[in-house]
Amino acid sequence: MGAKVLAIDDDAAQRKVYETLFRFWGYEIHTAKNGAEGLAMASELRPDLILTDVMMPDMDGYSMLMNLKAKPEMADIPVIVLTGQRGERYETVSKGFGAIYHVNKPFDPPELEAKVKEILGKRK
Repeated sequence: MGAKVLAIDDDAAQRKVYETLFRFWGYEIHTAKNGAEGLAMASELRPDLILTDVMMPDMDGYSMLMNLKAKPEMADIPVIVLTGQRGERYETVSKGFGAIYHVNKPFDPPELEAKVKEILGKRK
């Protein structure tokens, strides 16, 4: 099994898409339904990469990202924000919170796979 990826999204159908794609691409995939659950799973799993939605109940993606980056043992985990929030302003906000990429939903699977390979290739 390949690198460990954690996908955080409140939409069950979207989590299923991540599970299907990342398994097909050869990664070990785990999912969480909100930022709080995702943060707890990240602490336990220490994934090689995190993908997160922004608008979620309990703890949104930006709050999760801020909490993640505040923990020295997890601050170096790369994060991709995947959201329906479009525009340069949102990309700037995502990167300001520590995300490496801001990807708009709906996303292009081959483009996402290329970004994931690029990020994980740098971590070896």
